[in-house]
Amino acid sequence: MQRELFREFNERYDKLNSNLYLIKDKYPTLSDLETAENPDQLKNTIIDFFNLCAEEYYWYHHKGRIDKLIWTSWQDGMNFWFKVPAIQDLWRIEVDSNGMSSYYIDDNKGFFMDNSKENEVNKS
Repeated sequence: MQRELFREFNERYDKLNSNLYLIKDKYPTLSDLETAENPDQLKNTIIDFFNLCAEEYYWYHHKGRIDKLIWTSWQDGMNFWFKVPAIQDLWRIEVDSNGMSSYYIDDNKGFFMDNSKENEVNKS
């Protein structure tokens, strides 16, 4: 099962990767994102990224189906993208609107964390 999850999650990430880089490089803030030719598509990419992070988090934290080494690598990638202001801002909007439980987060830690210190990066 871990192999299937690993493959599926990596395939889904690969489909998001080019748009995430586009956001990071050309539209790093929400106001920049609004000037894009396709702002809704790019916002949906970010939401899809959040959903992917949530599913990875679920399978690691709630079901124990993901190895810690894999989770740590994925979380490093999550944190890389979370440094982009547009992604941070859209995350806060999502959490304010829908709460963390819609992303399987029930302990107020979440998946955007510093692995080395286990400190939260996404606290407001």
